Amino acid sequence: MPRIASRLRAAVTVRPASRDDVGVLTTFASEFDVASVLARMSRAAGSPAARTVHSAQMPAANLETRIQRALSAPDSHVLLGTLGGEPAGLVWCTIGPLGWLGTDRVVHIEQFHVIRRFRRHGVGRALLHAVMSVAEANNAEAVTTWTAPQDREVNRYFARLGFAPLAVRRLAQVSSLRRALAPPAELSVPFPRAVDALRRTRRRAI
Repeated sequence: MPRIASRLRAAVTVRPASRDDVGVLTTFASEFDVASVLARMSRAAGSPAARTVHSAQMPAANLETRIQRALSAPDSHVLLGTLGGEPAGLVWCTIGPLGWLGTDRVVHIEQFHVIRRFRRHGVGRALLHAVMSVAEANNAEAVTTWTAPQDREVNRYFARLGFAPLAVRRLAQVSSLRRALAPPAELSVPFPRAVDALRRTRRRAI
């Protein structure tokens, strides 16, 4: 991987994270853990399962394992931003096609976060400059990211930088989806058996 360094202000530096940074990267989870994001999305959708999702905190050992995997995975880049020598933000991006059948190469921002007390100091822009360097080094044509629709501040931030809406990513709890897809009375038996019964009925009719 090419060496990446970005300095927008004297005190802001971005560098590739290493295995020595796993402990630092794990501490970021307290501000952007997946369970909290899912809980906010569930509450916004009025889901009664929000409390269940919010309580499903990821064990630290599992989080460290996932960070180690991200650090070593091909086409994966974890970049750490520091401000005055202190860890201030991170961006994790991967390189791949826009869609699973696509042939174009784009950089996907999987996680982008600046610690709250370090915001408005150029850390976010420094991280995105580093992402741009990754894109250029890998001949990627575009950069994508995902944001929660209720995070207005984040959406405005990326919109100001030229990120346009691409798709809506929706969330449904498995239990809720199962209820919504409950089969009608005539299909109350398991689906494969219902199909077999329908075929036998048609054969008798012929």
